[in-house]
Amino acid sequence: MKILDKEYVVDAGADFVMCQGVFDLQTFKDFYKRCRQHQIDVPIIPAVYAINSYSVLKNLMNFCKVVPPNYLQTMERYENDEEAITDYSVKYVSDLITALLKDKEITIPGVHISCFNNLAMVQKVLDKLDFVDLKICAK
Repeated sequence: MKILDKEYVVDAGADFVMCQGVFDLQTFKDFYKRCRQHQIDVPIIPAVYAINSYSVLKNLMNFCKVVPPNYLQTMERYENDEEAITDYSVKYVSDLITALLKDKEITIPGVHISCFNNLAMVQKVLDKLDFVDLKICAK
């Protein structure tokens, strides 16, 4: 992930940074730490993608180059099975959200779940999360 330029982000008045395309905890942590080293001290909100089809992933990869090989390989294996892709994506995203929110090296105010106009995917991810364990109040 490319580091942001404080002069153009925070000094220009940004209240937060929305980081798109987070597929991996360590990659986000590295980005987060580099931002902090450059005095970018506003909240950084990672966005995760809840994907329910291989074609959506392929389109996403046209502009997002940070898809981990293991994720891509699994999605390719399930290419023609939308139910398996949905199940895998929901588990992957909910596990990633849990890891992001529980990590002791970073502090984030939340996570943006990008669902490509499929709100049912967001509900499936939310249903998989343990709000008590994450210390999140769900209303």
